Amino acid sequence: MRRCAGILVLAWISLLAQNKPFQQILKSVPEKARLKRNPMADDPEATVAGQKLFEQHCAECHGKAAEGRRKAPALAGPEMQQATPGEIFWIISNGVVRHGMPPWARLPEPERWQIVTFLRSNSAQGPLAGVPEEFRLKHNPVADKPDASADGRRLFAQYCAQCHGAGAKGKGRAPNLVTTQIQYATPGELFWVITNGVTISGMPSWSQLSETQRWQIVAFLRSINAR
Repeated sequence: MRRCAGILVLAWISLLAQNKPFQQILKSVPEKARLKRNPMADDPEATVAGQKLFEQHCAECHGKAAEGRRKAPALAGPEMQQATPGEIFWIISNGVVRHGMPPWARLPEPERWQIVTFLRSNSAQGPLAGVPEEFRLKHNPVADKPDASADGRRLFAQYCAQCHGAGAKGKGRAPNLVTTQIQYATPGELFWVITNGVTISGMPSWSQLSETQRWQIVAFLRSINAR
């Protein structure tokens, strides 16, 4: 289980590297498996148990909140939330051999469902899960300024690259910021995280930067995650 990175990781790495969507993995899931109900979905302790399993075996590569690190991609994002519990369970159980991911059917079934429960919960959505609604809807006031992204790139290099890497692709200390999770995040969500930090992951607040500077960094992150 220590290679829980194998639970969805190798498939994710391979697909992201080839710019193929998660939906291509889901096509291999049989319809019967796709419709399976999570028998632990209503168990109030399942998410906590799944989180403990994840933290014990998977967080070293994926991050404590499944936000992703250099070794492995984020498992917190729209694709995960759109997948059915049965699809996630089937992938965990059967692997994706053509992408190098082994099957984990030998893991006790209840534990596989607990991990599914955690991955489907808000607990696995990383720092974006805690963004207040009023921030989610904020518009980036510098989005239409031609130099905003370039200015943001310079600020990122000065303040963020030491941990996230010059290309924002992650280093050992901080996760990749070129992911589908960032791609689908709103400007307001990114601004809130930059402003408040992510204490649990060791990211400090950058509220000491001017508001304009923080929005410029948002513009840069949006530009490198353009769909």
